[in-house]
Amino acid sequence: MNDAESSKTITLQPSWKRFFIPYLLSFLTVPLVVGLIALYLIRKKHREIRYIIADESITVIENDISQNIDLLSIQRIELEKSWLDDKLGIGTIRLHTEMTSAAMKGLEDADLVKSSIERAAAAMKKLQQKPTESKTEIPDRNPGSMERMDYLTGLWQQGLISDEQYRRERKNFE
Repeated sequence: MNDAESSKTITLQPSWKRFFIPYLLSFLTVPLVVGLIALYLIRKKHREIRYIIADESITVIENDISQNIDLLSIQRIELEKSWLDDKLGIGTIRLHTEMTSAAMKGLEDADLVKSSIERAAAAMKKLQQKPTESKTEIPDRNPGSMERMDYLTGLWQQGLISDEQYRRERKNFE
């Protein structure tokens, strides 16, 4: 199984509540036909926004422009809610890195998503800080001795050396 198959991803989209006012205005203007066009455009814009949360990164896709942020590079996460957002139960999560920031707008349960991202980022940082313990394996024989033993065995099996010569040479490897 390769990394692409083993990584878990979650795709989120903004809630329709994020576009509440444009939806409301387009519904009110439906009798003027302008409302139908506006409704189509708002729905199209709503469908183009996606937030993909993977094991090691978060990708914000908006209008075919994607912004990728590694969990390790996240320095600060902010939750923003206006009065209307609070009433509608949505919020905007801002992810700040040293170089850039990205906004995940209009998410329902933004508090829960923010805490999940914070936990994942902390776990990734903790995993990176853990020193990798590499144990160097010390062979119990001289390097290349197994290859020479294999060569000697091959000569003996082909009948090119006698049993006595084989036993005598084999004692040098033990």
